[in-house]
This record gives sequence, structure tokens and C-alpha cells, in this order.
Amino acid sequence: MISSPSQSRPRHAGMAALALCTFLLAVAMSASAADKGPRLSPAVYKPLSEANKLIQATKYEEAKPLLDQARAAAKTDFDRLQTSELTTQVEIKLQNYLGAADSIEAALVGNLYPPDVRKDRLGTVCKLRYQTKQIDAVIAACNRALTENGPSYDLLNILAQTQYTQKKWPEASAAIQSALKIGGDRDVSLLEMAFNTYFNLKDKVGQRDTLRHLVTLNPSKEYWTRVVDLAEQSAPKKPRLDLDFDRIRFAAGLLEEPRQYTEMAQIASEAGAFAEAQKILQKGINERVLGQGADKARTNALLAKAKALVAEDMKGLPKFATEAKASKDGRKDLALGQAYVDYDRYDDGIAAIKRALSKGIDPAEGNLRLGQGLLAAGKRDEALVAFNAVPAGPYKDIADIWIIYMKSTEKK
Repeated sequence: MISSPSQSRPRHAGMAALALCTFLLAVAMSASAADKGPRLSPAVYKPLSEANKLIQATKYEEAKPLLDQARAAAKTDFDRLQTSELTTQVEIKLQNYLGAADSIEAALVGNLYPPDVRKDRLGTVCKLRYQTKQIDAVIAACNRALTENGPSYDLLNILAQTQYTQKKWPEASAAIQSALKIGGDRDVSLLEMAFNTYFNLKDKVGQRDTLRHLVTLNPSKEYWTRVVDLAEQSAPKKPRLDLDFDRIRFAAGLLEEPRQYTEMAQIASEAGAFAEAQKILQKGINERVLGQGADKARTNALLAKAKALVAEDMKGLPKFATEAKASKDGRKDLALGQAYVDYDRYDDGIAAIKRALSKGIDPAEGNLRLGQGLLAAGKRDEALVAFNAVPAGPYKDIADIWIIYMKSTEKK
């Protein structure tokens, strides 16, 4: 499982998002006698005016008794709304987020806000409740805001994290998927949370798709390892498939231990891919993973054996090419094509693999090998077509990962 996303507050719920304007109060307190708009009651106007001066001077604690006085004297909805707005602002400045949320809730219940202001305050309550870690209240406030206002990336993110911390996996997954649909598909933290949620739901398809999306955004070794490992765990246990998964690891730079290089070279050699085995060993030596210290003699012996097999294979290649062209089932053409590609004879290899396909070779393996050959030849567009032509099955998973590899290595 990917390491759990930070349990700290999401950046989308920062305090900058909680700043409250006091435009209603400003209008009311500057109104002249000729104004026809709503006005504060005299018993409320005086304490609110004095409280506002203290707030402007950042004397928030001193303003609170005056706000209490105004609240007690309030007679109209306008009185109550203006008092609530200033009270909320003071509570936020004092980092009393519970008090701020309660103040807004009271105004919401009383239906005191104009429609546009109500929309903002619904979201603010969700963010404030999150700051106080009131789990049930967070969920209720966010759901209410989402129901009234429609989808919001910030609020869905908060809701998802809250459900996630409570191990409410289906609910967390639903919130995450909604957030991903409205702009979160490039948010690595959200995608990691999505993967972990799928993991706890035992949803292998969700895990697979999320990891594959993550690795296109951040082709790190961690993500690549998880992508390949997860696909391999679901595949039939066959040596040829083992080699294919190792080929992806080799291309993505995931081989780090001597054992990984030597085992892959051994599997390649057993499959008759002698040139590939030689390249694997040589890469391990160049990377200073193989041939170090006491391992030097053994590595040199393995490399010498691989070179001898390559020399012998190359001698018999012309005869094998003749046999392959004369064969009817295409298996030899496929093997010949792979050999040519390993020897960097890409055009010959691609032609042989295409001939194998024309003779009715399994389209899954045939198109996979064709895609690999075209990619090695630098023909990325044609390789993409070949990989996409691989039908459903184990080879399809491998082809899809090669497509992801191509996307992750595109020149930006």
C-alpha cells in the first residue's frame, strides 16, 4: 500500500479560505437617514460600532463583550445577521473555529443570508468544522454544502479525507471519485488516497487504474514498481510473462540488485534471447551493480558465456531465417523477429513479426512483440497502434504498461 496521505489539514482548507467579509455591516453603519435599505436597531448599532472599531485595532477579545451585548439586543434578522458576521470574524481571528462555525450555523438555520452569501458560508462551515476535527459535524456540513451548492473540489477533498480517517472506505471512495472528476486528476495526494481506499476495498481494478494514472504524472521508481508488481501478481505464472515484466522493469530502470540482473539474463537466455541476455548483463556492469568485488569473476564468466551464445546464434541466423520464411504457422517468424530486434536490426525484425501475424500467430503476443520492436526502433506512433491492438488477456496488461511507459517518457 502507498504510504498514507498526510493526516494534516488539506491545503484546500487553509485559513485564507475562511476570511469573512463584513460588507453588510459596512453598508448599514455608513447609511444616512435618507437610505431606504435595512438598518440596525439603535440598541444594536452602538455596541456593534464600538466592536468594529476594536476589531480594526485587532483588539478582538475586547470586542467580544460588545458583540454579546449586540446579540442580546438584536430584534430583527438584519440585527442578527450583522452581529453574526462580526462575531464570526472575531472567532476566526482568535482561532476559535468552533465558535465561528456555531455562529454561522445559527445564521444559516435562521435563513439570514442572501443567496450568494449563504453559498459561501455553507462552504466556510465545512472548512471550520474540519479545523475542529468534529467528524460527524464535518460530514454533515460538507454534505449540506455540496447538496445546496453543487460539486466543489475543496469540499469534496475535505469530505474524502474525513471519511478516509474514519475508515469509511465506500464513502471516502465516492467523495474522491467526485473530486477527481472536477479537477483532481492531477492531484498526486488525492490519487494516493484513492489507491489506499481501493486497497482497503480490495478493488484490484481501482488500484491498477489509479497506479497507472499516478505513474504518468510522476514516473518514480516507487510507482513504477507498484504498477509492474500489481500486474504481475494478477498474471498467470509463466516464464515468458516473467521475462516480459522484467523487460518493463529493465526499461524503467527498476533493476537495482545483482540478483535481479542475473535472474533476468538467465530467463532471457533460456528463452533463446541470447543477445538480450548479453545486454542485460552489460547494463548491470555499466551501472556498477554487477561485477563488483568478489562478484567480478562470476559476472565475467556469465558475460563470456552470453557472448559465446550470441556468436553461435548469429552463425545460425541466416539458416533460421530461411526456415522461418518457409514455415506456415509463424512461430519461427516471431522468434526470428525478436532475434533481429535484439541484434538492433529493427527493420528486419519488424518485417518478420508482421509476417508472423499474417500467418495467424497469436495476435496478443504478436502485436506485443511488434509494439516492442517498433518502440525499440523509435517508431512510437506505430508502436502505440500495435500495443493497442493486443486483445484482452495477460499480454494486454503488459501492452498497456508499455503504453504508460511511452506516455511517461514523452518529451514535454
